[in-house]
Amino acid sequence: MLRRFGDQHEHIIALLATFTYKGSFYLLFPWAECDLLGLWEKTPPQRDHATVLWIADQCLQLVNALHEIHFSPDNTQEPKRFGRHGDIKSENVLVFPQETGTAGHEKLVLADFGFSSVHRDTSISALSNHRVQAPPGCRPPEMDVKNAKTTRGFDIWTLGCLFLDMCTWWFGGWRLLQEFEEARYEKGIAGLISSTPKTNNYFNKTIGDHVEVKRSVTKVNFKAPIDMLN
Repeated sequence: MLRRFGDQHEHIIALLATFTYKGSFYLLFPWAECDLLGLWEKTPPQRDHATVLWIADQCLQLVNALHEIHFSPDNTQEPKRFGRHGDIKSENVLVFPQETGTAGHEKLVLADFGFSSVHRDTSISALSNHRVQAPPGCRPPEMDVKNAKTTRGFDIWTLGCLFLDMCTWWFGGWRLLQEFEEARYEKGIAGLISSTPKTNNYFNKTIGDHVEVKRSVTKVNFKAPIDMLN
């Protein structure tokens, strides 16, 4: 997976070398400052126009990086191959200093391909959900629905959760992120009884495999500083 994707986009982690030492295998990567979760925790957001542009640009670059994975660059040959990352979350987005550009605005790089997979066009949407590991919290709804199939939409859901958390951090910093996570520990929605335990997922599965986004996710309970977006 690293050989296939690592050299295709600057926002996908590059594998520099591999080696064996005393019977153990090692992978060598560029040194990152921290992961995105660590950046959110230690760095208060700057509420200015430049930071808004930085967030928008980095989100776009992560989308472009994921596109490279979903539509593998070697698809000029048959059979075509389609990738899936399978574990997009803030801990798997690494933070690197920008070589150029505004100081203090880092580059975000998609990393950790441990759950990734590549499929042909005949199997890309035919993978049963019980055969796929999903990260807690940002796991997509199809992972909890009986007999559901896993597609590249798995990554779209988890990337959307990442972007929502990014916006939450910008509006309220680490404190609001913690409050948002705590608020997602709810059970049931719209008067229905959840068939699953309380989790910090972004959705609830109710009786009969019915799935709905949690109220704490769709509810806006803070005032957006619109002037910063102009």
